[in-house]
Amino acid sequence: MQALPDGQHLAIPATLPSSSAPAKPTSKPSPEEVMLLVHRLTDGVPAVREAATNSLLAMAEVAEPLLKQLLTTSLTDETRSQVEAALKMVDDDLLIRPTVITLHCHDTPLKFVLMDFASQAGSDLDTGSQGIGWYCRNSTISVDLDRVSIWQALCVIREKAGMSLFQDGAYGEKRMSLRPGKDVALDQCIESDKGVIAGPFLLVPFYCSFNSAVRYGKKDGEASSKLSLMVMIVAEPKLHIVGGFNNDWVTQAFDENGQSLLSTEEQSRFYRVDGPFGPLMYDFKLTPSTGKMIAKLKGELKIRVQTKSTLLEFDDLTKKDSVTHTVAGVTITCKPMVKTSGWDHFPLTIVAPGFDRAKLQSMLDSAYITEDKHGGPRKFLNNHMPADVSPEHTDVTLDIGDVGDTNPARLYMQVPVEVRQISVPYEIDDLPLPKLTAGK
Repeated sequence: MQALPDGQHLAIPATLPSSSAPAKPTSKPSPEEVMLLVHRLTDGVPAVREAATNSLLAMAEVAEPLLKQLLTTSLTDETRSQVEAALKMVDDDLLIRPTVITLHCHDTPLKFVLMDFASQAGSDLDTGSQGIGWYCRNSTISVDLDRVSIWQALCVIREKAGMSLFQDGAYGEKRMSLRPGKDVALDQCIESDKGVIAGPFLLVPFYCSFNSAVRYGKKDGEASSKLSLMVMIVAEPKLHIVGGFNNDWVTQAFDENGQSLLSTEEQSRFYRVDGPFGPLMYDFKLTPSTGKMIAKLKGELKIRVQTKSTLLEFDDLTKKDSVTHTVAGVTITCKPMVKTSGWDHFPLTIVAPGFDRAKLQSMLDSAYITEDKHGGPRKFLNNHMPADVSPEHTDVTLDIGDVGDTNPARLYMQVPVEVRQISVPYEIDDLPLPKLTAGK
């Protein structure tokens, strides 16, 4: 099974010429070679800077650990700043690349293979949980994958281990995990032969519909028609998404006759992806001469992702006094827990200068409790943020139901430290249209 290059259709199983696979680093550079490239990034000659940048990005997978290693050594302030800048450039590039997976093992304990996969995927995928440990306790697996797409690797894991990728959490929680069983919607997308890889995203055209209606009222009998495309988006687990995708995700659309299908009407916001998996909808312009196919669909996906965070911990929720912690400029006060019938409530006051609603929501979505001071199973909390709340200073309540007589011991929350926007272009070809009768 060969890897898929960026922008190609995904078929399961997919077989491509080896020349189409993403380039594999030919050799591991030495720290001295990497340092030489780092110094050249600030050279006075533009051509030298460009060549050094291209060389570092070409070896990004192997250069990243070497750059991190260099930061642990004794460096001058100037050199340290250069290495940190080079590491950020490499990390930013790796973030928007499609992940490739290599797994070669024979009769290896399943849990070790899953942890290796999760490490390459850039997310723990909850592979260290007690439930996964129990499921894997007597299982081994044999896999032979060399630099395949993460989506192909997931298909193999589902087939051989009976595990699928799941989107976890309510209220917009943005996490992926590997669990036994089958997530029908996600699996259908990952296995689709219409899927297109665009950087860290999988775009799967789901359907195109034609709807005709008659409006009643002041313009009684006026007919209207709508041609709508739904595309499912699956983000790689390495992305911690904050907020939703851009509404202007389609920039070019043509039928087989070269006629533009772009609409000048405002697009519906009913379908919005608020997490690593969900639908995007686009309503095309419809005319009597519209063709039979979307020959070309192009655009750009823009989304904010959290790249750094700090774990905040309230270590004793049974105290009757309020507890305040400040981290990364964010101050959170956890007030005494309130118990009602079947529910625990955790009132919080949050002062987060510079936060917007999406960053605050991301932080609240990450909150979970444990009932054991030494760890134990995580239980994620519901949150109810008022629509008119000020993200920079707000009171909010987290709650969880069906806790019985147990007393939660600790509350954890990820505070975003660095959030950045990524932009990834995509292209989808040859999508048949339904039979059309344009409204008049």
